[in-house]
Amino acid sequence: MFVVIEGIDGSGKGTVTRELHKLLEQAGHKVESISFPAYEKTLCGKLVGRYLDGEFGEGSHPYLFGSLWALDRFERKPYLEAALQFNDVVVSDRYIPSQLCYSAMTVGVEERSEVVDHFVKLEYGLLELPVPDVIIFLDVPVKFAVQNIAKKAKRSYTDKSADKYEADVSYLNKVRSFYVSGLMNHHPPTSFQTVKCERNGHLISIEKVVEKVRTIVFEMLKG
Repeated sequence: MFVVIEGIDGSGKGTVTRELHKLLEQAGHKVESISFPAYEKTLCGKLVGRYLDGEFGEGSHPYLFGSLWALDRFERKPYLEAALQFNDVVVSDRYIPSQLCYSAMTVGVEERSEVVDHFVKLEYGLLELPVPDVIIFLDVPVKFAVQNIAKKAKRSYTDKSADKYEADVSYLNKVRSFYVSGLMNHHPPTSFQTVKCERNGHLISIEKVVEKVRTIVFEMLKG
């Protein structure tokens, strides 16, 4: 089974991926985890990092910079396909849905559908990347995500406290909205599950988030 953990920057995807991996192993499942972009492992992943660090300036169209993300995943396609073949579960920290949502919000409303459909055709069509069995969206309000971003350890691709996407609160709000309102109008058919990470104006604990995700995945494995 191919599980994709999605969410805006600062939503806890990496932590949830690691904890879910542990729980699956403890339950006796053979599991592999993968993360995108592969900043230090692929040619295009390194370019993605340089783009996010602001090295290439502003104003390029998502057809151009988005292709770096697509090619990063394509470079890891053999690894991903082998992982899916030889494991019960593969858990991915980000995947193609991130491309679709983040790219859509860099253009005007009139162009969004065209841009999203372009990357669906490119990645799932032309590049024939695997379609997830389930996308689990960690729904964290941006005000809390920004606080989490500020607590992140130093990343390999930037010395800044926030990269160009993480620093744009308005942009992150638009991306979060598109995940829940527009993504599945374009994405190939799959299960899309939203995990609410806020209750009564406060974030719930990461342990409770992990438990919600665990329940979704283990129920699907039973089926």
